[in-house]
Amino acid sequence: MGLDAAIFGNFVLRTSIAQLGSKTFFLSAILAAWCPWEGIRNHPDRQVQTVLILTGSYLAFVLRICLLIFVQDKTWQFCAFDAMSCFFLFALGMKARVDLSSSDAREARQRYASSSHGADAAGGAPSDPEKPKESGFSEWNTAAFGFLPAPLPEQKEAKTTQYGTETQFVPSDGVLSSRPSDRSISTVLSLLLPLLLVFLMQADDRAIMLLVQTGIEGADAICGSLLGLLMPTMLSVTLGVLLEKTLTDSRLLFTVSITLLTLSFISFTQAMLYLDAARPVQQKAMALISMFAESCNF
Repeated sequence: MGLDAAIFGNFVLRTSIAQLGSKTFFLSAILAAWCPWEGIRNHPDRQVQTVLILTGSYLAFVLRICLLIFVQDKTWQFCAFDAMSCFFLFALGMKARVDLSSSDAREARQRYASSSHGADAAGGAPSDPEKPKESGFSEWNTAAFGFLPAPLPEQKEAKTTQYGTETQFVPSDGVLSSRPSDRSISTVLSLLLPLLLVFLMQADDRAIMLLVQTGIEGADAICGSLLGLLMPTMLSVTLGVLLEKTLTDSRLLFTVSITLLTLSFISFTQAMLYLDAARPVQQKAMALISMFAESCNF
């Protein structure tokens, strides 16, 4: 049985429009421009990491659609997902804030070193004549004791990081013999971090809530949803690459921190709505409004 072109195109169009400007859209863009472990992605391996970010973000959508197909409760654990995404995004936002402070301090030191006052404080102007070396009475005369034999070189002991005199254990195959590099860790996180965060932030996201309301039945709806989610994800990753290339380090880190903290606040409010914490506040607000209206009538 072939695909229904009308249903397929309908799901492609609706999911694409719903995904544009959503929470996960901005999250994928931020992760494409900045890594929590290594910082801004301006190194030669950024192309490989960009592909991994796109793969991880899209796999999160594939996993979510599989849950919508096979799980009876379509909003399964949405409150827990909102709470966890709020915590993780707040931690990442503070990490970006720390990176911003370090970047500002580094730029301030560079401006100070390039200024004339900084050059004078660092060691004087390069055109100053070099002062002659003063010879004092306490200088060592190397020719006074030339008749004495030269001392024998000291035998250096083998360095070890373990107790006793045993040599340090090193695996024969070289695995785990040294600490993995930051670039390797950043590359692994390029796949795992978008997969985790995008999956958590899909709770109450516009595209997912649209699929929850309409339902996904049939291969045409599934394929249309997957294709409709792929195109905005590619656009968001491309936006992150453009942000990294066009903005300075300080402006990019400021944008990253503000965006992550804003997304964390949005996830927090959605978690509170699931916990029904906003209902007493709404009742109090309505009571105050009614009291104010009654006082105005008098």
